[in-house]
Amino acid sequence: MNKYKRLLTNTIVFAIGTFASKLLVLLLTPLYTSILSPDQYSIADLVMQTSNLLIPIFTVSIANAVMRFGMDKAEDKASVFTTGFTTISLGFAALLVCSPALLLLSGGINDYIPIILVYVLASGMHSLCLQFVRSQGHVKLFAFDGILNTMLTIALNILFLVLFKMHITGYLMSTVLSDALCTLFLFVVCRLWRFLKAKSVDRDLAKRMLRYSIPLIPTTILWWVTNVFDRYMVKYILGDFENGLYVVAYKIPTILVLVSMVFADAWQMSAVSEDRRTRCDFFGKVFYSFQSVVFIGASGLIMLSQTAMHLLTYANPAYFEGWRYMPILIAATAFNCIVTFQSTVYIVEKKSVNSMWTSMVGAVLNIVLNAVLIPTIGVNGAALATFASYFVIFWLRYFNTRRFIPFDTHLPRVCFNTFVLAVQCAVILLQVEHWLLYEIGMVLVVAGFNFKPLVLSVKQIFRKEKGGAVKKDRYARSKELKSGTGAVRDGQSADGAEQYVITYQAAVSPDREPERPDADAAEAFVQEEPRQPEAVKAGTAATDNITDNNKGESRKNRYEQSIRLYNERKNKDKQ
Repeated sequence: MNKYKRLLTNTIVFAIGTFASKLLVLLLTPLYTSILSPDQYSIADLVMQTSNLLIPIFTVSIANAVMRFGMDKAEDKASVFTTGFTTISLGFAALLVCSPALLLLSGGINDYIPIILVYVLASGMHSLCLQFVRSQGHVKLFAFDGILNTMLTIALNILFLVLFKMHITGYLMSTVLSDALCTLFLFVVCRLWRFLKAKSVDRDLAKRMLRYSIPLIPTTILWWVTNVFDRYMVKYILGDFENGLYVVAYKIPTILVLVSMVFADAWQMSAVSEDRRTRCDFFGKVFYSFQSVVFIGASGLIMLSQTAMHLLTYANPAYFEGWRYMPILIAATAFNCIVTFQSTVYIVEKKSVNSMWTSMVGAVLNIVLNAVLIPTIGVNGAALATFASYFVIFWLRYFNTRRFIPFDTHLPRVCFNTFVLAVQCAVILLQVEHWLLYEIGMVLVVAGFNFKPLVLSVKQIFRKEKGGAVKKDRYARSKELKSGTGAVRDGQSADGAEQYVITYQAAVSPDREPERPDADAAEAFVQEEPRQPEAVKAGTAATDNITDNNKGESRKNRYEQSIRLYNERKNKDKQ
């Protein structure tokens, strides 16, 4: 199975467990909007988002380190899991000590402090177990956990909201209990207690994991600010009703986020395991297709904003005006997906500090723009602030990630797609006459413009035979080089050296006819360092990466430079 097919397979598995399951939860929105008023929905969402803010602080984002270090074959798995479990346990104890400070929260949020505490513990432990299982390659179990979590959430929502009429408390407790039950499920099925050993705590490993995860705390907080802080500002500037509409308007862009999350789960596994020599090419080709899917999806969702809001809120028309906040939020979410892809570079290279400072710039910009735009133009000011933040983060990471993995971002294509989305937002929000026809036309433009990357990605996935031929060709060339070098060492100097140079030229430039070199020059070149000629090393390496043209060219240049240096020394000796 080639790496593109493996990536697709893992993406499908994660999609079954994540996208399909989260989509089912999204379909519960009509239930929520029929039972909860916009004011109640606003409070419930802010309680949940407050809990999500506390999770990275009091778990020090250790679940991310468990996933990353658990994938390293050299690390002891028991030490990795025990370190994560101990860290979350100590963090929860610290949260209990600090819990009186939560009384300072206002707007009805402080009425739900006990739920916030158990929410943090249940979510932290579930994330720990889930990321550890994922790091061990159990992708099917990872996917099944997503399905189980969804089924439990739906069942508990119906129980607490419909039967017991628990309103906000029922809405929150359904999430807490589903996380707790899924944690128990993973512990039993994977027998995770086997990895909980006090003697397995490795201080050196713990320090390295914390050095990786601690910079993710401000990163996660800053990301939370960019994603969620605008809801608090809308609540306190415009009120709970408007914030309730804004929260529901976020539901449709969530579909795009889910696509990104599903892909990111599979992509991180492929990116970490990819050979460093071919990493740039792999990243570039995958991003080429990924951005196409994101922009096609965003374009289609913008066109369907009114229809989607009607389907989500048909039971309570008071929510319908929230559709006006969807188009800009969808465009913002498209860039959220793209910067999430860029963050994979930091995960692969373990550069979490870079992820932190780029997120910091976006968060500060988001706060400033929210303070300026919300009082000026209302709720869409929050949506514009979110878009601007992600857009700036994209450009920062575009320049910064190139220091580590300089893959092709296809910038002109991204810029064109962004321009079309901006026009779509303007047309639908201004309700231009015959706006639907214009929207359909622009969706077709985006789909046609991004069709080629999707076709190329399909070809990459089904290149099984060609990939096998390339491997055979590499092996054959490698054998020829070794036999050519061996002939030189065995005394067949002229013929062996000549054959070596011809084969080497074919290795680094497979599309060009090799030229027969001067026999004396070739022999002397190979014998410059008889034990381990640089040319032999370069030539053998070239066959291992025959498809990487840039590296092939550099090795070819090294070969030509070596010949040149030899001739210069030869001429100097004659003089």
